Amino acid sequence: MDGIVTLRQTWVFGERAKRFEREEYVERRSVREIEFEKLRGVAIKNRTYVFTLAGSRFTYILPYETEEVPEPCTYTGDLDENRLSTGIKELDEISGGLMRGGIFLVEIEHGVGLRYLPLLHVMGRHAVLAGRAVLALLNFIPIPSFEPEAEKAKEKRERPLSVVYPEETYDDTAVAYVREYERLKHQFKEVLEIVDLDAIESRFGYRKAMDFLIDAISRAFSNRMPVIVLVKGGMTSVSIAPRLASQHIVLKEMDGALLIYGVSPRTGLYCLVPEKGKMRMIPVL
Repeated sequence: MDGIVTLRQTWVFGERAKRFEREEYVERRSVREIEFEKLRGVAIKNRTYVFTLAGSRFTYILPYETEEVPEPCTYTGDLDENRLSTGIKELDEISGGLMRGGIFLVEIEHGVGLRYLPLLHVMGRHAVLAGRAVLALLNFIPIPSFEPEAEKAKEKRERPLSVVYPEETYDDTAVAYVREYERLKHQFKEVLEIVDLDAIESRFGYRKAMDFLIDAISRAFSNRMPVIVLVKGGMTSVSIAPRLASQHIVLKEMDGALLIYGVSPRTGLYCLVPEKGKMRMIPVL
């Protein structure tokens, strides 16, 4: 097989950097691409791929697809008394894990779609393995469930996972959420919260989303449990939420690959890759 390919190294920028020049350095990351311009006798399905030289090997990254639900790494307990594990070894190493009493912000850029769901699944599943409950405020029905065994529970109150959806009014939504939080806390002692701010902002507006976020921060501080907060590209709250977060990662799509990097703490660029039922992070070097 012969043909013509082009290798290049370029910069990718976070979506916020396009609007705020002062954040350009914080959002800029280096990435490598390979472009297949011509391959003799072979149909080119995708012309460009992200590639990496990690481990002194040339590896191109296939478009992110997962046919099976990824599981967390082998449960080894909390990282220490102040940090919980995310369930992904590499993410723990670069982010420091989930800080007790803090906000773990996940910024989801355009093009990612729902491909961030497996990441939430791993985090939620790991919390369940640790004997904790998971409470999520979402804008859609989560598929797959964080906890498959939850479907086998005879009664809803036995399940460690609970999902709250927006009600007709903001007050009804907030009351339903807090009521479910207190129920889970009474039963499981500790509750990992996952809050999709888009569920509030798209229905009730930016100010209500900020009210909900501030309430979540108060619970995180008083109960010494982390809260995972999701913000999506184009939302007004994406400009404020990072200022309130103790940790901040970004999910980005490029050439079909799902990229992840840390803003706080600042990290390099990684590719999320499902492998043998687990989720790996490969550095883009």
